[in-house]
Amino acid sequence: MAYQIVGNDLVLGDTYYSDNVTIIDLTSSFPGRGILKLFSVYAGDPTPTAFKIKVFRDDGTNYVFIGESPAYSLSALQINADLRCWIAAEKNDLLGFYVDAARYVRATSSGSSVHKAGDIITTSLKSGWGSLTRKPSTQGKIFTRVAPL
Repeated sequence: MAYQIVGNDLVLGDTYYSDNVTIIDLTSSFPGRGILKLFSVYAGDPTPTAFKIKVFRDDGTNYVFIGESPAYSLSALQINADLRCWIAAEKNDLLGFYVDAARYVRATSSGSSVHKAGDIITTSLKSGWGSLTRKPSTQGKIFTRVAPL
């Protein structure tokens, strides 16, 4: 099985504010169709005790919820690598995440993302999301089937 990377470099950067919030990274989209099986995140301090990676699809009017990982408790101030999930994704889907109250994820100062209060698990109007000028230190591995030679 081959894989492609979606997301951003896992760098120390700033911290994303977080207080029971879902964030969607608009800086990079899924390069193709596949299964998101593994993801990594650079955790801040205090550390998320309920972190979930999420996949959304932009249909022009809404952010359509596609799926999410189980909740993970992360280790502080380090890269939490290759956490497991199983989410079918299409080309141009967007990587997002949920972080519980008063917890932090590392981010860089340049980029574009949106945020909404709560653990979002439904389709919601894009106009209901606030904008941020950061991109999170989150990254996923999209596995695609490769035909044998």
